[in-house]
Amino acid sequence: MMKTIIATTDYSSDAYYAVHYAARLAACFNAQLLLFNAFQLSVHAANTLLSPSTVDKMMHNNETRLAKLGRELSETYHIEVKYTTYTSLVEEEIEILVKQYDADLVVIGMQNELAENKILGNTTTSVIRRANYPVLVVPFGAEFNTIKKILFARDEKALHEGDKHMKLLKEMADLLKAEVEVFHVEKMPVEHSDKRRKEVQKDELEQILARAPHTYKMANADNIAESIVEEMKSYKPDLLVMVPHVGSFLDHLLKRSMTRKMVMETKVPLLALPDMNTTVMI
Repeated sequence: MMKTIIATTDYSSDAYYAVHYAARLAACFNAQLLLFNAFQLSVHAANTLLSPSTVDKMMHNNETRLAKLGRELSETYHIEVKYTTYTSLVEEEIEILVKQYDADLVVIGMQNELAENKILGNTTTSVIRRANYPVLVVPFGAEFNTIKKILFARDEKALHEGDKHMKLLKEMADLLKAEVEVFHVEKMPVEHSDKRRKEVQKDELEQILARAPHTYKMANADNIAESIVEEMKSYKPDLLVMVPHVGSFLDHLLKRSMTRKMVMETKVPLLALPDMNTTVMI
């Protein structure tokens, strides 16, 4: 069962939604929330000759702000909240914190923009790229009401259903009483669909989801990424789950402007479960 959730914050509007989503999730799982802020001087401040005492004061003010946010979240959601702030790189420090607290999940925000060359902030993509732990990406504006429908966009090249991270999908489905649709897209002739559906339903994933309400859906398409987005529009999930790796569905989703835009507009959080044998390059 999930016991510790790490939520990153830079106090931006993007982080606001991620932090509150994480807090609501922690309340559901009766888990503790660890707030993490990577303190960094602004470009202007960094280019100014600041005395050590001034920098210390700025860091103290930042820690005070983080503590205040922690108290507010604890009182609002009735959860245990800890906090920590460091001046090191976000990606490196999160990895250390995950090990130190044996964290089950890291929650991070998605930038509030639809620029042609971005869907996630640089920090978010860097975290996903090197993460060997589950990462929940919360879009700007997404609020946690409930998770009743989960879409698992399955990529056969990144399946490790036997590892502990895949079991997080089962835990969330069980505790939140959510139904799961396993969506499998392949570039294959339609006549082979039924055969593949039976093969998919016999593997390890079926054992993991055995007690959770779940269905399988097969699709044949040349553009796999767009097929997933279309399924999101049809199924209307509360959570999208993927296992990212080089050439994965997620990789294609992030690189195509139309699908990037659509993913942003759905405001559906994305749970990226780590592929333990490969590294995603986004």
